[in-house]
Amino acid sequence: MPVLRPLVCTLLVAALPVALQAQSTRMAMDATPGMIMGASGHMATGNIHVVGAMGSQRIHFTSEFKTDGGSDLHAVLSTDMMAGNGSVDLGSVRGSGEQYVTVPAAVDVSRFSQLLIYDRKSKSAVASAPVPGGMMQHDGMMNDDGTMKKDDGMMKKDTSMARPN
Repeated sequence: MPVLRPLVCTLLVAALPVALQAQSTRMAMDATPGMIMGASGHMATGNIHVVGAMGSQRIHFTSEFKTDGGSDLHAVLSTDMMAGNGSVDLGSVRGSGEQYVTVPAAVDVSRFSQLLIYDRKSKSAVASAPVPGGMMQHDGMMNDDGTMKKDDGMMKKDTSMARPN
């Protein structure tokens, strides 16, 4: 068995980065809708809630909201972690404390998956939160409690590139 010991150690060391990356991805995907998390190396805490009905919605930042970064912070609705095409800037926000931002009447919050706390000066997100009732939940990717759905084996595998036998 001494011959197998180096091989087993090599396999375990090689698998470690993959396991850590999977854990990091799982943590991001298991975020509860509305839970604010730091981004780009920043720390952040608190929660958001979407209040009101379509046409008169607001984003409520709880009193626990706090971020450690940014000097020109804006709340931005986005479909990913970037403030780019299709994103909606809801206006400036303070770096901490309870506050509300108004969602324009023509904007359907459910089309977005993320609320970014975006620093316009550094052009980066310092925090983000999954939008409660947002796109990921409507696409069936999330459970009602905000956790990602597991593959139940019903997903079809793409065999279009498979080699013939």
